[in-house]
Amino acid sequence: SFNERKFRDGFYKSLEKRPLTQASIDSALTEIMQEIHAKGESEMPTRAIGDLVMKKLFHLDHVAYVRFASVYKNFEDIREFDHALSEIRKNEEVSSD
Repeated sequence: SFNERKFRDGFYKSLEKRPLTQASIDSALTEIMQEIHAKGESEMPTRAIGDLVMKKLFHLDHVAYVRFASVYKNFEDIREFDHALSEIRKNEEVSSD
């Protein structure tokens, strides 16, 4: 079952010591929670929740995204980190065009 406290703890851990305001963090958490509740399902797979968090962190803070991804996706070697960084680079190139 969904453990909101565990969810929040993991989210905050990925954002630890990042230059974000508490308001932006709270807003991101609220948006994720709203998406979870909007599904209207009594159960939601952990993977689906993790994907929502990854999507939000990707746009909120790239370092937090990589931190979360390394745990969530259980990175085992440098190639997996490199792949996550490549996704960020591609997004930045598209955003700057």
